[in-house]
Amino acid sequence: MKRTLYILIGLVFAAGLVGVLIQQRSQLLEDRRQIDIHWAQVEEGLKRRADLVPALLAASRSYAGEIQPDELAKARAALLAARRRQDEISANARLAAGLRRLLADPALKSSPDFERLSDALAAAENRIAVDRRDYNDAVKKYNMDLQLFPTNIAAALFDFHRDDNYLKTEPRP
Repeated sequence: MKRTLYILIGLVFAAGLVGVLIQQRSQLLEDRRQIDIHWAQVEEGLKRRADLVPALLAASRSYAGEIQPDELAKARAALLAARRRQDEISANARLAAGLRRLLADPALKSSPDFERLSDALAAAENRIAVDRRDYNDAVKKYNMDLQLFPTNIAAALFDFHRDDNYLKTEPRP
């Protein structure tokens, strides 16, 4: 009788443990889904900004600035061709640096077309900043959940790994 009771208690405990691990796995899957959702929003903003580059380059062609148009066009092409998240992050950094140099060119500021495009670019940058914050928060939450007990056990069992693909900003000059 005692033996049956111990076996029953052991089975209940094991079932509870399995239930907790499955719940934690589901939470980690939801965290990764949130990262993907927020990354899709960031990607949309990056592509929207990249779509402004040809018009900005066309508006700047009549001025002799310090940035080479080819550099900006190559950075845009690299962003649009990137297939991995880390490649998109790197290409975005190159494009952002080129755009900062272009916008800092004093000769371009007198052009009405360029001013209109730089306003559209500023709006796109603001949207990207919000999406970047949401994405980084989702990555941070996922990474934090990986460290907490009992989620860390589920992460080890179900092969979840830390995500270090944060989208960083470059300081403004």
